[in-house]
Amino acid sequence: MTPRAAVISCGRCYEREDKVKDWAVDKQGFDTWSYRHPKESTLDLLARGVSDRRPPTEVVVGTPRNVKHRTTWQRFRRRQVDTAVYATAWDGDVVVSLTLEGDVQVTTVPTLSPAEQRRREDAFCFERVKWQSDKDGVLGVVSSANA
Repeated sequence: MTPRAAVISCGRCYEREDKVKDWAVDKQGFDTWSYRHPKESTLDLLARGVSDRRPPTEVVVGTPRNVKHRTTWQRFRRRQVDTAVYATAWDGDVVVSLTLEGDVQVTTVPTLSPAEQRRREDAFCFERVKWQSDKDGVLGVVSSANA
């Protein structure tokens, strides 16, 4: 049996408890930004397992912790999705309807306009955090900037 679609329930990358300047490896917030949800690896796993397609959509996914861009770590990146993987972070409310005949219909209800969603993602999700070790090997934030 192969699932036709998958839905990830998670917050948006711009909804976070604290600001980058206060964030450190040992003081991670309990939020979507800190945990990099939805993770790109999860999207890839689900995309390989579902059979249906969706219109191509640009989404924001979390990178692995070791993805570097020069001397900074990039927490999120944009990518295209065309398999039937949906996420409340990108799509807003996701409604899945099933019929007795086996038809599956997925409807999304955005909570923000596409322009406002992109503005918030650009403002908060693509900060690159530069880290530096002190004499004891403890990492700390040196600076942060938007990509």
